[in-house]
Amino acid sequence: MSTIERFQTILKQGETTTDEALKLFDELATVDLHFMMGRWKGSGFHTHHQLDGLLDIIGWYGKEFVSLD
Repeated sequence: MSTIERFQTILKQGETTTDEALKLFDELATVDLHFMMGRWKGSGFHTHHQLDGLLDIIGWYGKEFVSLD
């Protein structure tokens, strides 16, 4: 199964394990820095980690990249 297929499966299931989420992250291809510019809305996977859901509770939005530095 490709990385994108595994990502879509996790999204469909609504949860995964911490190990599977980290494995998926490690397999992602790198992107060009210019691609990253701007504001990104973040989200997470439900992994049953003790801090799972904390970012939602505090209203975390994501990240903004404003320069290459």
